Amino acid sequence: LNYRFLILLSTVLACAILAFFVGFIGKETIVYTHFFYIPILLAGVWYRKKAVYIALLLSSVYILVALLSPQTALSAHIFERSAIFVAVAYVIGFVSEERAKGEEKLKETKEEIKNERDKLNLILESMDDGVCIISRDYEVEFMNRVLIGAFGDHVGDICYKAFHNRDEPCPGCKNPEVVKGKTVRWEWHSRRTNRTYDLFEAPLKNIDGTISKLTIFRDITDRKRMEDELRDAEERYRVIFEHALTALCVIEHGKFISLANKE
Repeated sequence: LNYRFLILLSTVLACAILAFFVGFIGKETIVYTHFFYIPILLAGVWYRKKAVYIALLLSSVYILVALLSPQTALSAHIFERSAIFVAVAYVIGFVSEERAKGEEKLKETKEEIKNERDKLNLILESMDDGVCIISRDYEVEFMNRVLIGAFGDHVGDICYKAFHNRDEPCPGCKNPEVVKGKTVRWEWHSRRTNRTYDLFEAPLKNIDGTISKLTIFRDITDRKRMEDELRDAEERYRVIFEHALTALCVIEHGKFISLANKE
């Protein structure tokens, strides 16, 4: 038997003993029924609608004492009080049961949210790109392993201090725009890592309704270097082509002259 049942049983027995004591031995002519609400309240909170059975049991004791006691006469007041016991037990049991259902539903919802959060974290951790989540107050809420490897673990720190070594938000910070619902994409060169990143930033709604900023860091340093090298090669080719002392042209498909130098 658990402690709740033992406490409830003790209070019911105490109320029954008190009723018989007052009804047969005590000098008072009434039964102290206000003590009956103690086990009824306990049963309603712990056992919900089953509290009605406790109320019926105590009502029976109350009526029985009134029938057998020479000091108490059976009257309509006795039955009214008994009905009140049952009504109170039902109301308390109903409220407790609805509250328990609400708590159970809330627990299930939290569990579902936790599972979805775990799935999201698993996806973010398995990405080859760096990912972080920044609150509207610039606090770093999450960093995946890729970003931690590049910048170190700064979860709980302020983003402009962690990524830019600044004491105030960056002039070009996109956080105010994103928390208002805007999605932005831009390039950023980190002096700390000497790498260039393609940043994709989007609003992320939290459980409490607030908006955080989800940022995906894609390292495009090698691509940018190749683009610069290609641009330099094209520029060198153009200079050589234009200033060559030999007449040069490009003929496409064997018949169209698409390019010719000054010579």
